[in-house]
Amino acid sequence: MLYIEATSTIITSPGERYIHPVTGIVYGGTDYGNLVKLAEIGAVQLRILTPVEGLEIVEWVVEDDAENPGGKQYRPVMLRVEQPAAGFDAETWEIVDDPAHPGDKLKRPVSTSPWDAATFNAYKGAKQDAIDRRTAELIGAGFTFGGHLFSLSPQAQQNIVGLMKPVELGWITFPHSMSTTEIASPEYVVADEATFNLLYQTAVGTVKVHMDSGRALKKSIASCLTVGDVDAVEDTR
Repeated sequence: MLYIEATSTIITSPGERYIHPVTGIVYGGTDYGNLVKLAEIGAVQLRILTPVEGLEIVEWVVEDDAENPGGKQYRPVMLRVEQPAAGFDAETWEIVDDPAHPGDKLKRPVSTSPWDAATFNAYKGAKQDAIDRRTAELIGAGFTFGGHLFSLSPQAQQNIVGLMKPVELGWITFPHSMSTTEIASPEYVVADEATFNLLYQTAVGTVKVHMDSGRALKKSIASCLTVGDVDAVEDTR
């Protein structure tokens, strides 16, 4: 048998099917291009459309194929979701025809209610956490001194701070070598105590600038009274 029901057999050409215009039986198989056989069974070509990734499929429908006159297409009806405005939760929903995507459906909120205090505070907290992550990224990028790039990882910060007291007590002799993050120049020679003090101040000052700017942004968010106020606070660092 050249044509069999697609639901009962694995089809070798998954993009091609045939639907009988009277019985509605879906046919497919290796001989899907046999136009003589198609005419014998009165079948027409059925083109299967690809669903939109990430969206829910409401149903599959068989309809005339505009790109293949005389044929049919098997189309997934997709469901898009319209979220309520920031600061509001949906209480009830409705599903309607999607005006932006004819043939699909749209789930939209019918009634909404403002966020409670806990949800609003969580929203502010999430934005503050994002600021903390950005601050960590900026510090993690290190600092430049003497034309070289140095690490500001937690361990590197500890190492630099840990050198200050021995330098003050004269336990460190100069010139003194310190590591950089550069492949071509992995070592920087600190000539004297004055140079080390400048390097130390640059390292500590870089961390302080990033921490202070992040703290100021977080304080601004903490004082916000509306979602719009929170959204207006932008971390442009």
